[in-house]
Amino acid sequence: MSARSSSRASPNTASANFAEQCISGLKATSAGPDMVDRGLAIVTTLVPHIGYDASAAIAHEAGETGQTVKEVALVRTDLSSDELDEILDPSRMTGQGRQPTPSS
Repeated sequence: MSARSSSRASPNTASANFAEQCISGLKATSAGPDMVDRGLAIVTTLVPHIGYDASAAIAHEAGETGQTVKEVALVRTDLSSDELDEILDPSRMTGQGRQPTPSS
């Protein structure tokens, strides 16, 4: 066995190490939802609706002012609060909200 291959952890070992070192002991807190609301990554869901430049400007303003993306988007776009709630739903960015794509 070469030195290079002996230094590589197997996928199972790597997964177990990651779980032990990074995941074990994590607990949900009441701060979690607020952190999601204040996160800027969610702005990417606006791009198909208002374009990249407008979305980037909203992210910049939200980051500078401490407002949420939704708060800034309500002022800067014609989208309603209900539309923004649907567009900015974090589950749309995760497996929970994605629709399966047809097989080719």
